[in-house]
Amino acid sequence: MAGYSIILAVAAVTTFLLTFVVRRVAVAIGAISVPQARSVHERATPTLGGAAMFGGFLVAMAVASQIPQFN
Repeated sequence: MAGYSIILAVAAVTTFLLTFVVRRVAVAIGAISVPQARSVHERATPTLGGAAMFGGFLVAMAVASQIPQFN
């Protein structure tokens, strides 16, 4: 059961940290959603959040592959 806790922690921390990096990249390359009349956002919103989640998933899978419990 400890292996699952480790993977959860790795995925959560990695995703949290990558969120800040991906947000800066999204703003730098212009991947933002600009508010419009039908939009619920009041200010520009970066749209690459899924990239941070995918990065967290990849790192968690890499760590899981090194834990004997998941072989």
